[in-house]
Amino acid sequence: MKTITKFFQGLSNVNDDIKECADSAFLDILPQFTTKIDEWFDQFGIRDPGSLTDQEKRDKYAAAWSATGSLSPRYLEDLLQGNGFGVYVHEWWVPGSEPSVGTPGCPTVRNPFNYLQQGGLTTFPGTDCGEADMECGEAFAECGNGANTLGYPLVNKITQTQPAFLVLCGEPGAECGEANVECGSYLTLEPVPDDPVIPADPTKWPYFVYIGAQTFPDLAVIPSGRRDEFEELLLKYVRASNWIGVLVTYS
Repeated sequence: MKTITKFFQGLSNVNDDIKECADSAFLDILPQFTTKIDEWFDQFGIRDPGSLTDQEKRDKYAAAWSATGSLSPRYLEDLLQGNGFGVYVHEWWVPGSEPSVGTPGCPTVRNPFNYLQQGGLTTFPGTDCGEADMECGEAFAECGNGANTLGYPLVNKITQTQPAFLVLCGEPGAECGEANVECGSYLTLEPVPDDPVIPADPTKWPYFVYIGAQTFPDLAVIPSGRRDEFEELLLKYVRASNWIGVLVTYS
Protein backbone atom coordinates (compact mmCIF):
# COMPACT_ATOMS: atom_id res chain seq x y z
CA MET A 1 0.00 0.00 0.00
CA LYS A 2 1.33 3.42 -0.98
CA THR A 3 2.21 5.91 1.74
CA ILE A 4 -0.22 8.50 0.41
CA THR A 5 -3.04 5.93 0.60
CA LYS A 6 -2.22 5.16 4.24
CA PHE A 7 -2.17 8.87 4.99
CA PHE A 8 -5.67 9.50 3.67
CA GLN A 9 -7.05 6.34 5.33
CA GLY A 10 -5.66 7.46 8.68
CA LEU A 11 -6.98 10.97 8.19
CA SER A 12 -10.47 9.69 7.41
CA ASN A 13 -10.70 7.87 10.78
CA VAL A 14 -10.56 11.18 12.63
CA ASN A 15 -14.05 12.02 11.45
CA ASP A 16 -15.31 8.65 12.70
CA ASP A 17 -14.07 9.47 16.20
CA ILE A 18 -15.77 12.86 16.10
CA LYS A 19 -19.05 11.32 14.95
CA GLU A 20 -18.89 8.61 17.61
CA CYS A 21 -18.23 11.21 20.32
CA ALA A 22 -21.09 13.40 19.12
CA ASP A 23 -23.51 10.49 18.83
CA SER A 24 -22.68 9.30 22.36
CA ALA A 25 -24.35 12.45 23.72
CA PHE A 26 -27.72 10.94 22.81
CA LEU A 27 -27.02 8.09 25.25
CA ASP A 28 -27.05 10.56 28.13
CA ILE A 29 -30.84 10.66 28.12
CA LEU A 30 -30.96 6.89 28.71
CA PRO A 31 -30.82 5.99 32.42
CA GLN A 32 -28.76 2.84 31.97
CA PHE A 33 -26.12 4.46 29.72
CA THR A 34 -25.82 8.08 30.81
CA THR A 35 -22.53 9.44 32.13
CA LYS A 36 -24.29 12.47 33.63
CA ILE A 37 -26.31 10.78 36.37
CA ASP A 38 -25.58 13.46 38.99
CA GLU A 39 -26.61 16.22 36.59
CA TRP A 40 -29.89 14.40 35.89
CA PHE A 41 -30.53 14.10 39.64
CA ASP A 42 -30.27 17.90 39.84
CA GLN A 43 -32.52 18.32 36.80
CA PHE A 44 -35.31 16.17 38.26
CA GLY A 45 -34.77 17.28 41.85
CA ILE A 46 -34.08 13.71 42.97
CA ARG A 47 -32.89 13.35 46.53
CA ASP A 48 -29.62 11.43 46.90
CA PRO A 49 -29.19 10.05 50.43
CA GLY A 50 -25.53 9.34 49.66
CA SER A 51 -25.82 5.58 50.11
CA LEU A 52 -27.10 4.60 46.66
CA THR A 53 -25.12 2.37 44.33
CA ASP A 54 -24.63 3.42 40.72
CA GLN A 55 -27.35 1.00 39.62
CA GLU A 56 -29.78 2.27 42.26
CA LYS A 57 -29.18 5.81 41.01
CA ARG A 58 -29.90 4.74 37.45
CA ASP A 59 -33.09 3.00 38.55
CA LYS A 60 -34.27 6.14 40.37
CA TYR A 61 -33.52 8.23 37.29
CA ALA A 62 -35.49 5.76 35.15
CA ALA A 63 -38.43 6.00 37.56
CA ALA A 64 -38.34 9.81 37.34
CA TRP A 65 -38.42 9.68 33.53
CA SER A 66 -41.40 7.32 33.55
CA ALA A 67 -43.39 9.36 36.11
CA THR A 68 -46.01 10.66 33.69
CA GLY A 69 -48.70 11.06 36.35
CA SER A 70 -51.76 8.94 37.09
CA LEU A 71 -54.41 8.50 39.77
CA SER A 72 -54.40 4.69 39.69
CA PRO A 73 -53.06 2.66 42.65
CA ARG A 74 -51.13 0.47 40.17
CA TYR A 75 -49.24 3.48 38.85
CA LEU A 76 -48.38 4.75 42.34
CA GLU A 77 -47.24 1.31 43.42
CA ASP A 78 -45.00 0.87 40.38
CA LEU A 79 -43.56 4.35 40.87
CA LEU A 80 -42.65 3.75 44.52
CA GLN A 81 -41.17 0.34 43.81
CA GLY A 82 -39.23 1.78 40.87
CA ASN A 83 -37.63 4.17 43.33
CA GLY A 84 -36.45 1.26 45.46
CA PHE A 85 -39.23 1.14 48.08
CA GLY A 86 -40.82 -2.28 48.60
CA VAL A 87 -44.29 -0.97 49.43
CA TYR A 88 -47.81 -1.62 48.20
CA VAL A 89 -50.96 0.49 47.87
CA HIS A 90 -54.11 -0.51 49.78
CA GLU A 91 -57.56 0.98 49.29
CA TRP A 92 -59.86 2.47 51.93
CA TRP A 93 -62.33 -0.42 52.02
CA VAL A 94 -62.19 -3.96 53.39
CA PRO A 95 -61.66 -6.39 50.48
CA GLY A 96 -64.59 -8.74 50.00
CA SER A 97 -67.12 -6.34 51.51
CA GLU A 98 -68.06 -4.84 48.16
CA PRO A 99 -71.72 -5.21 47.14
CA SER A 100 -72.41 -7.49 44.20
CA VAL A 101 -72.64 -5.99 40.74
CA GLY A 102 -75.93 -4.20 40.24
CA THR A 103 -76.69 -4.04 43.96
CA PRO A 104 -76.73 -0.54 45.49
CA GLY A 105 -74.53 -0.18 48.53
CA CYS A 106 -71.05 0.61 49.81
CA PRO A 107 -68.18 -1.59 50.97
CA THR A 108 -67.08 -1.60 54.60
CA VAL A 109 -64.78 1.35 55.20
CA ARG A 110 -61.52 0.83 57.07
CA ASN A 111 -61.25 2.74 60.34
CA PRO A 112 -57.95 4.69 60.23
CA PHE A 113 -57.82 4.79 64.04
CA ASN A 114 -57.23 1.03 63.98
CA TYR A 115 -54.09 1.34 61.87
CA LEU A 116 -52.59 4.79 62.42
CA GLN A 117 -51.11 6.57 65.42
CA GLN A 118 -52.91 9.74 66.37
CA GLY A 119 -50.60 12.61 67.21
CA GLY A 120 -47.66 10.29 67.85
CA LEU A 121 -49.62 8.22 70.40
CA THR A 122 -50.45 4.55 69.95
CA THR A 123 -54.17 3.86 70.06
CA PHE A 124 -55.98 0.78 71.33
CA PRO A 125 -58.10 -0.53 68.42
CA GLY A 126 -61.59 -1.45 69.55
CA THR A 127 -61.39 0.58 72.76
CA ASP A 128 -62.95 4.01 72.36
CA CYS A 129 -63.72 6.79 74.80
CA GLY A 130 -66.52 5.80 77.17
CA GLU A 131 -65.94 2.04 77.01
CA ALA A 132 -65.21 -0.04 80.11
CA ASP A 133 -61.50 -0.49 79.42
CA MET A 134 -61.05 3.28 79.16
CA GLU A 135 -62.04 3.98 82.77
CA CYS A 136 -59.77 5.82 85.17
CA GLY A 137 -57.14 3.48 86.59
CA GLU A 138 -57.05 1.02 83.70
CA ALA A 139 -53.33 0.29 83.25
CA PHE A 140 -53.60 -0.39 79.54
CA ALA A 141 -55.26 2.96 78.91
CA GLU A 142 -52.92 4.86 81.21
CA CYS A 143 -49.75 3.88 79.40
CA GLY A 144 -51.26 4.38 75.96
CA ASN A 145 -50.60 0.86 74.75
CA GLY A 146 -51.73 -0.41 71.38
CA ALA A 147 -53.03 -3.80 70.37
CA ASN A 148 -50.66 -3.84 67.42
CA THR A 149 -47.91 -1.83 65.78
CA LEU A 150 -49.34 1.10 63.86
CA GLY A 151 -48.38 3.52 61.12
CA TYR A 152 -48.97 7.25 60.97
CA PRO A 153 -50.98 9.76 58.89
CA LEU A 154 -49.16 11.94 56.37
CA VAL A 155 -50.89 15.01 54.94
CA ASN A 156 -48.34 17.81 54.74
CA LYS A 157 -44.99 18.07 56.46
CA ILE A 158 -45.81 21.10 58.58
CA THR A 159 -43.77 22.14 61.61
CA GLN A 160 -44.44 24.52 64.47
CA THR A 161 -41.84 26.31 66.55
CA GLN A 162 -41.51 25.34 70.21
CA PRO A 163 -38.99 26.16 72.94
CA ALA A 164 -36.12 23.70 73.39
CA PHE A 165 -36.35 23.48 77.18
CA LEU A 166 -33.13 23.06 79.13
CA VAL A 167 -34.64 20.31 81.29
CA LEU A 168 -37.10 17.68 80.09
CA CYS A 169 -39.31 15.24 81.93
CA GLY A 170 -37.37 12.25 83.22
CA GLU A 171 -33.96 13.91 83.22
CA PRO A 172 -31.93 14.17 86.47
CA GLY A 173 -32.48 17.93 86.65
CA ALA A 174 -36.25 17.61 86.44
CA GLU A 175 -36.69 17.43 90.21
CA CYS A 176 -39.03 19.52 92.29
CA GLY A 177 -37.47 22.88 93.10
CA GLU A 178 -35.03 23.00 90.18
CA ALA A 179 -35.03 26.59 88.94
CA ASN A 180 -34.75 25.77 85.24
CA VAL A 181 -37.77 23.50 85.49
CA GLU A 182 -39.89 25.95 87.42
CA CYS A 183 -39.41 28.86 85.04
CA GLY A 184 -39.39 26.77 81.87
CA SER A 185 -35.98 28.02 80.76
CA TYR A 186 -34.84 27.54 77.19
CA LEU A 187 -32.10 28.97 74.98
CA THR A 188 -33.38 28.26 71.47
CA LEU A 189 -36.49 27.41 69.51
CA GLU A 190 -36.80 24.22 67.48
CA PRO A 191 -39.18 23.07 64.74
CA VAL A 192 -41.50 20.27 65.85
CA PRO A 193 -43.66 18.26 63.42
CA ASP A 194 -47.30 19.27 63.57
CA ASP A 195 -49.13 15.95 63.54
CA PRO A 196 -52.39 15.97 61.58
CA VAL A 197 -55.55 15.09 63.48
CA ILE A 198 -57.29 12.03 62.05
CA PRO A 199 -60.93 12.95 61.29
CA ALA A 200 -63.45 11.28 63.58
CA ASP A 201 -66.17 11.64 60.94
CA PRO A 202 -66.58 8.24 59.20
CA THR A 203 -67.65 9.96 56.00
CA LYS A 204 -64.07 11.22 55.66
CA TRP A 205 -62.44 7.78 56.00
CA PRO A 206 -62.95 6.80 52.32
CA TYR A 207 -60.44 9.53 51.47
CA PHE A 208 -57.60 7.50 53.02
CA VAL A 209 -55.10 5.50 51.00
CA TYR A 210 -52.71 3.18 52.81
CA ILE A 211 -49.09 2.52 51.83
CA GLY A 212 -47.44 -0.46 53.50
CA ALA A 213 -46.31 -4.05 53.18
CA GLN A 214 -47.87 -6.48 50.71
CA THR A 215 -50.25 -7.85 53.36
CA PHE A 216 -52.46 -5.22 54.98
CA PRO A 217 -51.88 -3.83 57.63
CA ASP A 218 -48.32 -5.16 58.02
CA LEU A 219 -45.58 -2.55 58.18
CA ALA A 220 -43.07 -2.28 55.35
CA VAL A 221 -39.43 -1.68 56.28
CA ILE A 222 -37.60 1.34 54.84
CA PRO A 223 -34.10 2.59 55.72
CA SER A 224 -34.35 5.53 58.12
CA GLY A 225 -31.95 7.53 55.93
CA ARG A 226 -34.50 7.48 53.10
CA ARG A 227 -37.53 8.59 55.11
CA ASP A 228 -37.59 12.17 53.78
CA GLU A 229 -37.18 10.92 50.23
CA PHE A 230 -40.03 8.42 50.68
CA GLU A 231 -42.41 10.96 52.19
CA GLU A 232 -41.60 13.50 49.48
CA LEU A 233 -42.56 10.96 46.81
CA LEU A 234 -45.86 10.21 48.56
CA LEU A 235 -46.75 13.89 48.89
CA LYS A 236 -45.76 14.53 45.29
CA TYR A 237 -47.64 11.73 43.55
CA VAL A 238 -50.61 10.85 45.79
CA ARG A 239 -53.51 13.09 44.81
CA ALA A 240 -54.06 16.04 47.12
CA SER A 241 -57.61 14.95 48.02
CA ASN A 242 -56.30 11.88 49.85
CA TRP A 243 -55.04 11.31 53.36
CA ILE A 244 -52.01 9.02 53.34
CA GLY A 245 -51.81 6.24 55.89
CA VAL A 246 -48.12 5.31 56.08
CA LEU A 247 -47.78 1.72 57.31
CA VAL A 248 -44.00 1.74 57.53
CA THR A 249 -41.27 1.23 60.08
CA TYR A 250 -37.88 2.90 59.57
CA SER A 251 -34.71 1.03 60.47
